[in-house]
Amino acid sequence: MKNQIMKNIFSNYFVNFLQMTVGILVIPFLITKLGKGAFGLMVLAEAIIAIFEVAAFSVRVALARNATFALAQGDKTGFINHLSCGRRILFACGALILVLGSTLSFFFPNIFQVPAELHQQSKLLFLLLTVAFFITIPNMVYWSVLYARQRFDLINLASSAAITLRAAAIFTLY
Repeated sequence: MKNQIMKNIFSNYFVNFLQMTVGILVIPFLITKLGKGAFGLMVLAEAIIAIFEVAAFSVRVALARNATFALAQGDKTGFINHLSCGRRILFACGALILVLGSTLSFFFPNIFQVPAELHQQSKLLFLLLTVAFFITIPNMVYWSVLYARQRFDLINLASSAAITLRAAAIFTLY
């Protein structure tokens, strides 16, 4: 148990350090490559996706809490039922976010007064971010399993891989 706690602590430090380091490297790179206006659109779109994350995060935390209680009581059937129910709720949440995000992407330039030369790019950017987020939502149930098992080291390993892959894709594509 003590080893797991140490793994969890150090993996938390590592993922936070990695995220800050990647941000320090990627942000100036993107501002230089895209310009201030286009970079500002990316920040705005990411902020709106973060609002969508609140809905999915709430389901994920509630699911993890109930799954953890079932697991602690040795109720494997209840544990599986919580995960199954959670997956259905996450699919519904994902569908709602996909519809809202797709609709918002169509009106994005008008709502946020995007410069005319960036209208199409802003629509496409927000639509792609919405679809990418939608794809991840049903898989949040696996986070709940790792949370229930107190495997924050594995959660942080997955986050670290995602951060690294995203940064590599940004540097490669731009």
